[in-house]
Amino acid sequence: MALRVTGINSGCVRGCTQVVFLAVSVGWIVCYVYRFVLLRGALEHLHMTSHDVYLDLSTVAIWEQVLNALIGIIMFLLIVKALRLFRYNTTLAKFGHIYKAASKELVFYATLFLVLLTAYGQIGVLCFGGAPSGGFRSFPAALGTLLDVVTRNGGVRPLLETSRVVAPIYVGSFVTLVFLLLSAMRDARW
Repeated sequence: MALRVTGINSGCVRGCTQVVFLAVSVGWIVCYVYRFVLLRGALEHLHMTSHDVYLDLSTVAIWEQVLNALIGIIMFLLIVKALRLFRYNTTLAKFGHIYKAASKELVFYATLFLVLLTAYGQIGVLCFGGAPSGGFRSFPAALGTLLDVVTRNGGVRPLLETSRVVAPIYVGSFVTLVFLLLSAMRDARW
């Protein structure tokens, strides 16, 4: 006697997704009401003690995190549900192809930016690691300083004061490469 393996019926998957979505939604409503009751009790206790007592709200914070996680699950299920529309509508199917092409380009440019940021961060630690400014004392600090340079939040002046020759070349080449990368991304054809 041979065993037959059958595929999962798409109606079954759709029904299971809907059941999970409804269960998570009901769970979110229950958790929201419970958190509301906890918070109201805490506020009444605080009001009755004339704000003279320390009130531990860690339980309310935990339930807030649970609610945020449930909202994340609900959003994921809604996205899965919406992605099924790509199969039925030709306009949405075209959008799906455009999105796939655009996401490949975005992943490429993001990877290129991270490689550039990592390389310049390591070079900055090697060149300016002993500087008193402290922006390049470690690799994470160097990444933060480079991101500050790109977003123009500061961090350039102490670096330029450490070395009159190497620092301007370092900052100028980094900013030029980042903006060339961004302009190439802007001109990309999806």
